[in-house]
This record gives sequence, structure tokens and C-alpha cells, in this order.
Amino acid sequence: MLSATAAAFPAPPAAVCPAVSLDPIPLGSAEGVTFRPGQGDPVSRDSIAFQSAYTYLSRDGAYSLYLDPTSVAPLPIVNSFSFQMTLRANDPSAPACTFTVGEDPVGKFADFLAEVTVKIAGSPSAPSIATVRVPVHSAGYEDALELLADPNSRFVIVHLSDSSPPGILVKNQLSSFPIHVTGLTAGPGCLRCWMPANTPFTPVTIAPGSEARVPLNVQPRTLGAVFATAFILGKDTPHDRLLVDLTYNVDAGGAVKQKQMTVPIRFNPSFWELILAVLMGALIGMVLRLWLDPAHNQLIVKLALQSLGMAAIAEFISAVAASFDSRVVILGFDMDPRQFIPALIISTLAAGGPIVAKYLGKLASGGVSDAAPAPPMVPAGGGDHSAGGGN
Repeated sequence: MLSATAAAFPAPPAAVCPAVSLDPIPLGSAEGVTFRPGQGDPVSRDSIAFQSAYTYLSRDGAYSLYLDPTSVAPLPIVNSFSFQMTLRANDPSAPACTFTVGEDPVGKFADFLAEVTVKIAGSPSAPSIATVRVPVHSAGYEDALELLADPNSRFVIVHLSDSSPPGILVKNQLSSFPIHVTGLTAGPGCLRCWMPANTPFTPVTIAPGSEARVPLNVQPRTLGAVFATAFILGKDTPHDRLLVDLTYNVDAGGAVKQKQMTVPIRFNPSFWELILAVLMGALIGMVLRLWLDPAHNQLIVKLALQSLGMAAIAEFISAVAASFDSRVVILGFDMDPRQFIPALIISTLAAGGPIVAKYLGKLASGGVSDAAPAPPMVPAGGGDHSAGGGN
């Protein structure tokens, strides 16, 4: 009886999804992207909401395609991805079909949003053709992020007076997608110069073609950084180099990647720390002057005021000159007067006058006799500002 009923009323034929194909993207002689669409799975027409921003109409108007960019995901296979694409015929009686499409990039190239031709074998005469925008990623591409140094130097400047962790300026080199920086670790070369940051890392999103500050997971120890780098006097030499590992992923399904950067650091003392250097230099210069020339012992108050004034003026002139990229040569060394020790030396020479500059010039040249007198601050041609250049 049941078999007779089934024969009288046969079941409707199962819905069959049309075959689809996606054209490959050539990117060069050895680079490109191919696609592997799987077999379509029929689904209810109303089960997937087509968002207008990601919906595409075939040229003949027979089909609508929806590609969800949030469905793009890396596969366990190296440098492969997949995404979901839904096809819906304009015939209201036909079901929608969902396809899982494999994406196989070859080569290393910047991630971009590609226009891909989709062919739908919906009729025997000719396929329907549509153009969709597909996020294309390369797991091997390593230049999406670029470290930016201070525009006036080759270093990342860390201000010792800041209470919050310093940061590095990073640029997103991609033009199509944001980049999400989700983690950072920094390994300092100078262990005495740094301590762990007092705040947890906060993820940073960098817009396409833009730059953003990414906070470090370390912050400087003020005294440790000043004393550990006290004798790195040249302004073209980094005080430390941080080995920074960034964890990030490109938006729209990019794989999680690691970016390693070597970050050259220059510590900048605060204004008050430079004031302290000037005061200490003025005191040292005055004491040396009294020791080398006892004739001034009766004029201590006047000498103290004169020493402090000369030290402040010398440091100000030197710092302004250095800010305009002029060389400031002190005792034969090219120094940065915006650092604590060079500021201390400049203030000592200016406060002590020619007699102290001559004495320290002899010490710097490795002798204590027959050294030429050295003035505290002598402007030289070609943007040089020199002090104590005794030979």
C-alpha cells in the first residue's frame, strides 16, 4: 500500500545548485590567486540577509550574489584562505545556494580588495556573469607595517618625564584594509634603563595608509637610563635598541602574523632635569675656578651669580643650535646638549671660564701640560659650535 502511494505521488526532485567558477587573478610571472568553489548547498531564501554593500547582481539580472567579508578566514594549509558566497536566483521558487570558496594565493604581495569575475552555469545557452569584490591576502607578505622614527632624527625619542609607557609610531602600508595590532613585547638591550609598563597593552587598529602610536610594554627608569647612558655622548648614537615583536592581522580575514622590529632609542631628559644639570655644572665650574684661581675667593657671591648666568646662557645657545641640526663640539667630542651629561659639561665649562676649559682640555687630550688654552664656547664655521677643543 505504501509503495503504491509513493509511486502515485513521487517526491519532488531535490534542488540542485548551479555550478560556479571564479576567474584567477594574475599578479605577475610567478604570483597570483586561484579559487576553488565547492559544491553549492541549498538553503532557504530567507535564511541569509543580503547586505546591500556586499550584494552583487549578475549582468543578465538572473542572480544576486552575496559575499560576506567577515567570513574570510585563513586555512590550516599554509597561505590559503576560504570565504562564504551565497547565490540567489531571481526566480522566487528557487532556493538560495551557499558555496565555500577556497582562495590560494601564490607569492608575496600586499593584501588588497580584488574584483573577481564569477561565472554561474545557470542555463545551457550561456553562463551568467557577475563581478564581486573579494579580500585577497598573502600570508607570506611581511611589509604591511613600517616603523617610523622621529621626523627630526633616525631614532624613536623617549621622554623620561612621561609617566605613561612610551610608544612607537607605526604606519599601515596597505591601501585597502585596516590592520589590528593585538600584542607587543619589547626586549631591551639596556636592562637597567627599563621596567615593565604599569598598564596592560591595549590593541590598536591602524586605518589604511595611516599611522598610529602603539604603546610599548616597558617604560624607562629615569635614573637608570640617565646613568647607564651617561657616556653615550654623540647625538647620532642610540642610547639603546629595543627588539620589538608585534602581533597583528589584516582586517577581513588576514592571518595572524609576527613583525619583528629593531627600534633605536634616544632618551630625552625633562626640562627640570636639564635645569638640574645646569645648576650642578655651574657649581662644579665655580668650584674648579676657585681651586685653579684662588684670587676669586673674595668674590664668591658675584662669582656664583656669574657662573650660573654663563652656564644657563651657554646651555640655551647650545640646545638651540642642536635643534637646528648644528654640531656642538665639546672638548673635541660631538655632543647633544639636550642630554644630561653634555649639559653638565657645557655648564661646567661656561661657569668655570677659560681657566677651567684649559684645564679640562688638557685632561681630555690625555695630558696636563703644554696644552693650548681653550675658550668655553667658540662658534666655528659650517654650523659648528665648539667648546674646549684643546689638542
